[in-house]
Amino acid sequence: MKSTASETLLNQAYLLADRYRDTFELCRGKESMGWSYGSNAKGLAVPFFLMLLCKEDVNSLKNLKWIWDGAVGNAGEYYLQCDQDIQTGFRAAVDKVFESVQLSDDEASKYLDWCVDETRKRVDAIVETKHRRSYCKAVILLGALAEVLGSRGMSAEGYRLIEKYHRKYNHYSAFRKELKEATGM
Repeated sequence: MKSTASETLLNQAYLLADRYRDTFELCRGKESMGWSYGSNAKGLAVPFFLMLLCKEDVNSLKNLKWIWDGAVGNAGEYYLQCDQDIQTGFRAAVDKVFESVQLSDDEASKYLDWCVDETRKRVDAIVETKHRRSYCKAVILLGALAEVLGSRGMSAEGYRLIEKYHRKYNHYSAFRKELKEATGM
């Protein structure tokens, strides 16, 4: 695909049409950085799958709500120049997807594993390259993943994931501070 704007729109269409395999293909080979600009398919796909996997009201999950709101905003911003009506329509269409899609256990496991893997890659890419201004994005993504795990009865796994990153980046005080603010740990 030559145009990233076309690729962004195509990714949105795939997600709305339940063509998740095609979304994974668009994400293949994409960087773990640069999600915030709307041109990287992972910036919408990972939050979308986290939302799809969540079994609680997102309004009670601050990290997931923040990351999803940002993903929807970024998804439209790249090629829509922030046309609010189109973004509102996109959000309404995606909400219908969330209400109607029933994942099998195998599908849910596959998407959850992918989200865990992509979250780890993104957090490591941000922290290891010392993108301090993006530490908040890394910890909010970690927090959102932990919230989704908790909503699926896997709170211990979410806790262990956050604890792992707290230990792994023990010498990164700015990261640890952001992690504590986002997750309370």
